[in-house]
Amino acid sequence: MSELISIIVPVYNVDAYIRDCLNSIARQTYKNIEVIMVDDGSTDASGQICDRYCELDERFHVIHKKNGGVSSARNSGLEAARGEYIGFVDPDDWIDEYMYEMLYADMSEHDVDVVTCAYYEIYRSSTTIKSFPLRGMVSSDKALESLMLYFDAYLWCRLYRRQVFDGIRFIEGRNYEDVEAMPRLILNCKYIFFDDRPMYYYRLKREGSIVATNNVKNMQDYFYSYMDILKNMKQSRPDFAGLAIKGAAIGYIVQCKRLAMVERLTKEQRGELRYYKRIFLEEIKGIRRKSGLSSKEKIELFLSLYCTGIFMWLFKWCGRREP
Repeated sequence: MSELISIIVPVYNVDAYIRDCLNSIARQTYKNIEVIMVDDGSTDASGQICDRYCELDERFHVIHKKNGGVSSARNSGLEAARGEYIGFVDPDDWIDEYMYEMLYADMSEHDVDVVTCAYYEIYRSSTTIKSFPLRGMVSSDKALESLMLYFDAYLWCRLYRRQVFDGIRFIEGRNYEDVEAMPRLILNCKYIFFDDRPMYYYRLKREGSIVATNNVKNMQDYFYSYMDILKNMKQSRPDFAGLAIKGAAIGYIVQCKRLAMVERLTKEQRGELRYYKRIFLEEIKGIRRKSGLSSKEKIELFLSLYCTGIFMWLFKWCGRREP
């Protein structure tokens, strides 16, 4: 008998997309699954659609709860999960019918704690295959190094042993929760396997999604996530502190560029930015030379920290957009 995989789907106002997602899960060739849909207070028909799938397939279960954000929804799913293995699928994405069969086979063959696959990035009418820089079985240290260098902190294109989540839950009330959680999950692992076959379909920047929204709240959450990573690395893995600084610095630069394109900051928001910059500078004191930033990145970081208004104006004037 194959082991049970719990697939957690956080759901909020996605009635235009969720059927594609749930149908792709129902078609999995790996049959021993439970699908935990967490309706996070949807105000459209998403909750009713989840109820209907529960009526049609006994493997589907729904939790209806007050809106608490995607972290709260995922945490609720983890508490309800009964499987030996855990997977996540976002409700506006979909998966290949063989995905969990292939990931489970990798897990069993190589006796690892997490298996990661490549994915398709869908943007309007274009599809691009995205893969990770690592291949095959690697140590958690190697995976952590790659995470810090390439920002590949995606929860959804992976299969996890249940014990990887021991003592770990997502920070609620914050966007980019996967950015903060993934290093902690990797530190709970011994080995990770990277499968270069694309099996997950990621819908990029759906209107209304968190990642499509450029605002100060997103910048705050992104900033706090990387500050938490940096503090964690300084305490538990000081040998990775330099890479954590690089990730935090580049993340800060990218968020400044995003803000430059969409918002005119209020006086209050400018004050908030000054506060976050002070925290960042305090955290990197004495170890900033270990960051490995390129000359261009160092210049951008200096301008974004000390001449924020000029930096954002220059970026907007040049018309250079970052994803």
